[in-house]
Amino acid sequence: MKWAGLAAKGNPSALHFLFAPFEFTTETWSHFLTQPELFLAKGHVKPFLGFANDQMKRLLGEKGQKNIHRAELEHKHGYDTKYAMHVIRLYGEAKELMEHGRITLPRPNRDELVEIRKGKYSLSEIRELGAQLESEALAAQVSSPLPDEVDRDAISRLVADAHLRFWNAQEAVT
Repeated sequence: MKWAGLAAKGNPSALHFLFAPFEFTTETWSHFLTQPELFLAKGHVKPFLGFANDQMKRLLGEKGQKNIHRAELEHKHGYDTKYAMHVIRLYGEAKELMEHGRITLPRPNRDELVEIRKGKYSLSEIRELGAQLESEALAAQVSSPLPDEVDRDAISRLVADAHLRFWNAQEAVT
């Protein structure tokens, strides 16, 4: 239930579970994966961009580091390249989600993200790329194939059905 609530709100970390390749699964999780579209909506661009913008503020020193200080990266590259990588990843994920209703994992631009992490780009280039991707994600939201909002009633039915399936399976075992 907790995961479904976070996913329905567009939490990027929760939504990744819908698209990540998995090594194993359960009947319950497979049941959720039969209807991943229930958890997707145009409004989810906001949590992605909010997360990316928070990362950008940390990158630029406009917001606290949340107990993270990677001085070695800042000394070597002039900025925290890990934050930069996450910024670009999140903006790109927001754009893809709005355009195609999915997030490809691993990311198609994995090599570029690794290069960002290694410090290939200047901070001004990262800011420029981030602004471009943010703009593209917002533009994609307008014509997105996703519904405006998630259907909370349908999500509630799916969660309730998953609970019932689980408990009925437990009764059958005992």
